[in-house]
Amino acid sequence: MSKLVCVECLCDSYLQANFTDNVIDECNYCNEVRPVVPLEELVEELEEAIQASFTYAEQPPAVIHHGYPEVGHSIFDVLQIVLGADDMNLLSDLEGELREQWSECEDDDPFFIEQTYASSQLTSDWAQMQRSLQFESRLVNPVVGRVLEKIFSGIEELHTASEPRSAITLAGPGQSLIAFQRARKFEDEEGMAAALKHPEKYLGPTPRGKGSAGRMNAAGISVFYGATDNQTAIAEVRPPVGSWVVTATFEVIRPLRLLNLGDLGGIRPDPNLSYFDPVRQDQAERCAFLRELQQQMLIPVMPESADQGYLITQAIADYLATNEALNLDGILFPSVQVPKDASPGLNAILFHKASGVEKTEDQDALDQVSLWESDEDQWVFYPQIWEGSPSTEESAHGFMGHTHALEASLRLARGGITIHKIQGVSFTYKSDPVRHEPWSEGARHFGIR
Repeated sequence: MSKLVCVECLCDSYLQANFTDNVIDECNYCNEVRPVVPLEELVEELEEAIQASFTYAEQPPAVIHHGYPEVGHSIFDVLQIVLGADDMNLLSDLEGELREQWSECEDDDPFFIEQTYASSQLTSDWAQMQRSLQFESRLVNPVVGRVLEKIFSGIEELHTASEPRSAITLAGPGQSLIAFQRARKFEDEEGMAAALKHPEKYLGPTPRGKGSAGRMNAAGISVFYGATDNQTAIAEVRPPVGSWVVTATFEVIRPLRLLNLGDLGGIRPDPNLSYFDPVRQDQAERCAFLRELQQQMLIPVMPESADQGYLITQAIADYLATNEALNLDGILFPSVQVPKDASPGLNAILFHKASGVEKTEDQDALDQVSLWESDEDQWVFYPQIWEGSPSTEESAHGFMGHTHALEASLRLARGGITIHKIQGVSFTYKSDPVRHEPWSEGARHFGIR
């Protein structure tokens, strides 16, 4: 006869609520008379909860051959985590029941990590969205909105596990992120000097209607691409050796909400939810999908494949930019041009609504720009910019000129401009030799006769 467990010994509030109307009997673990559940029924619930939130952890060779500590949690540890119970006899009995259920597994002592797989429904919906975007409609596409609503709705409520925080990052006054670096490359000094004459206009976002398509924007949509450090900003413009790159600091002057794609891989379900709660199980599957989505969105795209390669990321950016419930101003994402261990910097895109820069009118241009200075009998590179006193009349004209302009989110720090002469470019790469074999051996290896 199966042992009986009372609702108090279960500890988990979700299970207690589910079994509170069960038959009343004596608990085999605390000997109190309360609503009880047979151990076999509890094991069925546990199996489902564990499968929904945990994955089998295959042990690396160092564990198998050299006695290193196992990776993951033992069955007993998983039971403690999932059930929250501290009765050793109950946990031992449950462990024995599960081991008997899993007796056909190859591993006699399995370990688990808290991770699961994306739901088949979300994966299927995503594939349908990709096909629809590619072959049906790229502009007004209800399939895109429906699928992305499933993925991103309520994402603010999900948090990372290591440092509990939302994937929504705040930027602006009083926040840790207060400025972005933006880079622009030049092939000659004349073009660079012309841009420095009005840096807000020429180092800021491309005017609407003129920009080319990018990872997160369609052609003609003006957005601000920047980075959190100079190294990342420079790498993203892919400058050739011998060119010049100008980086400028744009201060964030109003609060902005940014979705950090780099945090999607670490997002976990709400820790306050029971492992038996279907809501938590749905969140676990969505978190798994978000991890996969993060990797897909950051895959490098070859220039000749940009139109197709950027189709999904552009659709996602459009959805996030226009979703009123999320109220996002932009996206932070790791650079694919900089090795992960080379720079902690992130790329940033501010959507069109948040890409406004102060002082972009013609009357805001500088008075003079100089790149070289005479030093006795030689010229030295010594870039300088000057600005004159503002004109009341011009300022009024400028105000009128901005009647339909975006609310400014950024202010260029004219003292934060740097010129970089590109003297060399380095690469990181993985090498695989092409193996050459005599015809007879190669033919045998590939089954060729």
